[in-house]
Amino acid sequence: MIGKLRVRFSVLFIISLFLILALMVSVMNIMNYSSIIKESDNILSFISLNNGVFPEEFDRKGPPPQFSDDKNDTSGGHPNNRPEDYNKFDFSPEVPFESRYFTVTFDEALEVSKIDTSKIAAVSDEDAERMAYKVLKNNSSYGTENEYRYIVYENSDGNTRITFLDIGRKLSSFNTFLIISSVTALAALVITSIIFIILSGNIINPIAESYEKQKRFVSDAGHEIKTPLTIINAYADVIEIENGKSEYTDEIKQQTKRLTTLTNELVYLAKMEETPDRSAFTEFSLTDTILESAEPFRGIAHNKSIDFKMDIEPLVNMHGNVMSIEQLISVITDNAMKYSPENETIFLSMQKKGRAAEISMSNKSVNNLSDDDISHVFDRFYRTDKSRNSETGGHGIGLSVAKAIVTAHNGKISAEYKDSVFTIRITLPL
Repeated sequence: MIGKLRVRFSVLFIISLFLILALMVSVMNIMNYSSIIKESDNILSFISLNNGVFPEEFDRKGPPPQFSDDKNDTSGGHPNNRPEDYNKFDFSPEVPFESRYFTVTFDEALEVSKIDTSKIAAVSDEDAERMAYKVLKNNSSYGTENEYRYIVYENSDGNTRITFLDIGRKLSSFNTFLIISSVTALAALVITSIIFIILSGNIINPIAESYEKQKRFVSDAGHEIKTPLTIINAYADVIEIENGKSEYTDEIKQQTKRLTTLTNELVYLAKMEETPDRSAFTEFSLTDTILESAEPFRGIAHNKSIDFKMDIEPLVNMHGNVMSIEQLISVITDNAMKYSPENETIFLSMQKKGRAAEISMSNKSVNNLSDDDISHVFDRFYRTDKSRNSETGGHGIGLSVAKAIVTAHNGKISAEYKDSVFTIRITLPL
């Protein structure tokens, strides 16, 4: 159990660290990419506002360029733009010399009227025209085509101008940063995980020691309690012989019997939670074991007017501890008998599914179970009867024992409550 706890603790730490590192790398790269796109879009917007070119007098140290109100003016400024439109841009004076861009202008009939590739050497007029038509089909104002960011701008004269900006170097830098940050995060994950796995033993040791002490105390205390219980029960017999039976001796014997049963269950549970003894595993008939273990409960069912039905698949064999499986079937059947109302039906089934056996026990429950009850039914001393009525004879240990047995056989156990029916489902590898 401690080994499993260490593995789960390590896995939880590694998953948590992975999620944190993945989030950090993702945020950094998303911000980096967003910054590239935002800067590129600002440059494209500025170029579009200047008739598809950077104004020759562009210099952030000097006054903004002058713009004409004449729509026929081709000196560089767009006639419908105002100087204040440019105040929102804050570029380095080197931006015009670093930017590589080209424009393609379409007339009202969407025929190419002008292509300007003078600011880029890697793109021919034919390539520019082909890319522009492809962008028109996308029907979007902004976007990315290969290594070019583009903006579609409609002029007041009805023409449409598409400006492309080369962002290849920026994307290359982004990809380099993405790879470096991802590899660094992965290396940090691996190194940290190795260190944690090595040191996890020291972290788990106090828990392991406490758990071992608890199991040893339960086992030792159980054996120590058995002797006085036996003596008390023997003295009760002596009193009955000398003075006859009475309600007091009956109560003494009943309570010592309950305490003996509880002690035996605790000791058994402590043993089951230790490393399973595989030497005790043998090949046996699971079908016969279930039938033989459940058969004695037919008398109890008859006394409570309960219809006990079984559907057990024949000729199913299993490799495991036959005594533990007998205990498992007795526990879940006894639990169903205790908490099923009279004149109801209890159903026990076992079917072979692949290389596993699926066992289920269903019964109408006298208690109305909540989701919280279902999540705790396998906890020690947990009882759905909050009054802890002793008439049922339970201690809240039975299903804990069942879970320990299933776990020792590398199986799975679960519980569900639907339409007032409580069902225990068990899967055991064969």
